[in-house]
Amino acid sequence: MTPQKIDCAKARQIDLVDYLQSLHIHPAKIKGNAYWYHSPLRHERTPSFKVDRKLNLWYDHGMGKGGNLVDFGVLFFNCSVTDFLGRVNQSVVPFPFHQPDVSGTDNNNATSKIRLIEVKHITDRWLQAYLEKRAITSEIANTYCKEIHFEVNQKRHTCIGFKNNAGGYELRNAYYKGTIAPKDYTFIENGHRTIAVFEGFMDFLSFIAEREKLLATPTNYLILNSLAFFEKARMLMENHSNIFLFLDNDEAGKNITAKATASTGKYIDKSGVYSQCKDVNDWLVNQRLWRMRQPFIRVRF
Repeated sequence: MTPQKIDCAKARQIDLVDYLQSLHIHPAKIKGNAYWYHSPLRHERTPSFKVDRKLNLWYDHGMGKGGNLVDFGVLFFNCSVTDFLGRVNQSVVPFPFHQPDVSGTDNNNATSKIRLIEVKHITDRWLQAYLEKRAITSEIANTYCKEIHFEVNQKRHTCIGFKNNAGGYELRNAYYKGTIAPKDYTFIENGHRTIAVFEGFMDFLSFIAEREKLLATPTNYLILNSLAFFEKARMLMENHSNIFLFLDNDEAGKNITAKATASTGKYIDKSGVYSQCKDVNDWLVNQRLWRMRQPFIRVRF
């Protein structure tokens, strides 16, 4: 079935924070529903570009301009509304639509628009197909994740859920990326003096799948769930003797890795292992494709 085209009204409903992330634009700080960025529309040293995630609107204090996602896209790409909608519709990955309480909302509040219905073992065949596409086995996924059923605006959804330290869940399926609040990092204590750090849980699951190729040292694990939590987790990380960084090979990931490794010798950049890929999961998927393409050699006796 041909996917329905996104018009102007639907484009305005796309989650701004997730859309900016798709452009490799990450927040410098988060305070409640306020996401602050170094402006993607101009050069600046102090972040003054604000996204109100509850309202799904942005405002650039340096420019004195703001608006919705379409307004941003037209300015960012210096194009017409029609051209911007064309870019959105040509995207390979569907953008998640705005969910009002993905950050900082109490799920037990009666006014909350997102409602957790069920947490269970992963059995949904669409989720299993999604994991297969990402080269993650069901065994690994079920060790660290759950199948989450939740309701938003009276519509039910099913996602893979990865629990964070605050009791919230990071949510993923083939068409959706979000959070059941509260949002936080995930620390997995294994009793070791070293720690491996990942940006998202798909990279962590990918690491588990090919651990022997990526790191021989037994470690604890820290999944940031957002680069914005790097500073918050800094004390936890630096309580370890060695900190192995497996961050994304994009501008934001490289910048944080460079600053961390320059600050102390405890931080060790491991992104060289997957230097030709955007992240650990991309590397894992490419490893699988490479193995599938190897010729089958028949041995005769």
